[in-house]
Amino acid sequence: MQREKDYLKKKIDKLAVMLAELLAKVTKTEVAFTKEEFAIEFDKILTDETNLTVAKILEIEEIDFLKVLREEYKFNSNQLHILADLLYQYSLNFENDKLNLNSKIVTLYETSITEGIALSLEKYKLIDKLKKM
Repeated sequence: MQREKDYLKKKIDKLAVMLAELLAKVTKTEVAFTKEEFAIEFDKILTDETNLTVAKILEIEEIDFLKVLREEYKFNSNQLHILADLLYQYSLNFENDKLNLNSKIVTLYETSITEGIALSLEKYKLIDKLKKM
């Protein structure tokens, strides 16, 4: 039983590292993408690492959002925080999806706070800004 837990923890930690790398690729790329290319590349990397797409994320009802991420995709607190960062970066480029994503981003950040993830003052300001939109 302990070996299974250790194995799952290693897999979860590996996913957290991959999500962090994805965030780095998305936010610090030197390649200029069109919006369409950015969306395709973002979805490709997100799917490769998490089996999720932005479309799937948008389809998940707000009330079920955390439950689905935790139970179906096995996200932990760190991964939820990283996903919030990724979705925020995505939302900056796509106004049409912004409103639907904002509440989900806030949910992810607030869950991270509740579960003991330390956020910067800028993140708290961002949460307030997203709530007002």
